[in-house]
Amino acid sequence: MHQLRITFTHWKDVVGEKFDQSNSGVRVPIPDGFGALYLFILLLGEATIDLVIEETNRMARQKLAEKPERLVQWHDISRPEFMAYLGLSIIMGINKLPRFSDYWTSDPFLENRGVKSVITKNRFEQICQYLYFSDSSLEPKKGTPGYDRLFKCRQIITNVVSNIQSAYYLFKTSRSMKE
Repeated sequence: MHQLRITFTHWKDVVGEKFDQSNSGVRVPIPDGFGALYLFILLLGEATIDLVIEETNRMARQKLAEKPERLVQWHDISRPEFMAYLGLSIIMGINKLPRFSDYWTSDPFLENRGVKSVITKNRFEQICQYLYFSDSSLEPKKGTPGYDRLFKCRQIITNVVSNIQSAYYLFKTSRSMKE
């Protein structure tokens, strides 16, 4: 069995001759010295970041309310801490190690001083455990009006799509890719 391999050297190979590259791309000015991180945060959105922080803190307090001895150990995540968590999550996806705990190991062949200097393993795990994107008390039950299978991430999707539509012009052509 042969695998079909398709490569594109130019966008016109994908969309045809009517592709107008001059009208596609980022609509907002990107300040000098800013790059991928600036654009990532722009597309993710400040409201999305605030929402995740708020809902994660809410979930932690709800879950830990049943265990007062653990609730006193929790402190709400802040914006800088969440951004560090998000950045490390991306780095961990790029720089994969055999075990999650290896990012904090003292083994000189595996240790990652950068990760260790940003957040402790216990705190990273705490944030993972309570990471949440919506207020679960507002979720409609299955079979009731307003039920949405994507309720838990709907606001994130809505925010990101809106941010992309505001910041980036997606090209359009008169030909479809299927033609």
